Amino acid sequence: MTENEIYNEIDYFRAKNIIDNMLELALIDEEEHSKIKELLKEEYTPFLMELLP
Repeated sequence: MTENEIYNEIDYFRAKNIIDNMLELALIDEEEHSKIKELLKEEYTPFLMELLP
């Protein structure tokens, strides 16, 4: 795994935590959460984080 791939994993994890918190606080709904999550996957191309639940 390259250094860039590691940073992408970290960035994805951080961004996903933010949108998960936004969903929990009802700042976004399930549909918006799903759309944003898909955009994050496209942007960061996570590998390791997708293996986790």
